[in-house]
Amino acid sequence: MASAGAPTDHSAIAFQAGASVLFCWPTIAVTKNHQWRTFAAMTGSLALAVFCLVLLAFDSHPTMESDPSDATGRGSLHVYCASSNRPVMDAVLAEYRHRNGTEVTVQYGASQTLISTIAIVADGDLYLPADESYLAKDESKDLIAKSFPLATTRAIAVVRRGNPKQIHSLSDLERKDVVLVQANPETAAVGHVTRLALRGSNHWIPLERSTKAFRTSVTEVANDVRLGTADAGIIFEAMLTTYPELQAIELPELQDAKARLEIGLLVGSKHPEKAIELIEFLQSPDGGQAIYARFGFQVDSSPSPIPDGEPKSQGTP
Repeated sequence: MASAGAPTDHSAIAFQAGASVLFCWPTIAVTKNHQWRTFAAMTGSLALAVFCLVLLAFDSHPTMESDPSDATGRGSLHVYCASSNRPVMDAVLAEYRHRNGTEVTVQYGASQTLISTIAIVADGDLYLPADESYLAKDESKDLIAKSFPLATTRAIAVVRRGNPKQIHSLSDLERKDVVLVQANPETAAVGHVTRLALRGSNHWIPLERSTKAFRTSVTEVANDVRLGTADAGIIFEAMLTTYPELQAIELPELQDAKARLEIGLLVGSKHPEKAIELIEFLQSPDGGQAIYARFGFQVDSSPSPIPDGEPKSQGTP
């Protein structure tokens, strides 16, 4: 299989496809008379010639993969962002476009899924997982040039508003009459920080056994509880601003289950200057920080400044 972004050998495709046409017709015609076999062979040869000419003509023009800046039409920034950050990121980018006119495309998904995608496609400019731990993973180290802190949130237990199952403690989540769903610790940051916090207090294994299902992303967990598919779930506190149907259950065991958000500049960024401009906006008190605070995140009033001499060309750390 050809690698992503590699130029396609249309000549080889033309030969293989044309050859299939050429040899298919005579085989079908074996049971027919000599006149039909002659006609089939001539038709197959003609089809091969036309097919080759069409594909060779197509091959003479550049494909979309040959110019990555044209992939979105305007050479816009591309950001990989954890799905738990979607509401706040949509608001941030709407304001950023309004102020700067810069186009930004975003791919949302589970933090682990996104970094795996980046490793495969080797494209994009910025990566914002739901927790900084994903930036320190072995598979991320060669992909991230530098990371910048943005905000903090924490994992909380949630139920539908009114708390119909009267869930008030961690032991209540383990009751047989409670349908508990969680995000998979291997793919989603909220599952990772929850497991990390509860392992230290020996609460993780009982809760894991009581969990009826593990979802790929935290948004799936929130939707399960909102729709009544589950009685309880564990999500990020900042998500409550976009899920008014849910209410938090304070659990002391989760007080250390915090996620620190950092955005990473990708080594392969084609637009490092634009990427740094967006990071500066995300870190500015009257820009991204104000919006993150409005969405329930804890923000640093004085985030780390971007020093002079940050990447100005592709791949420069």
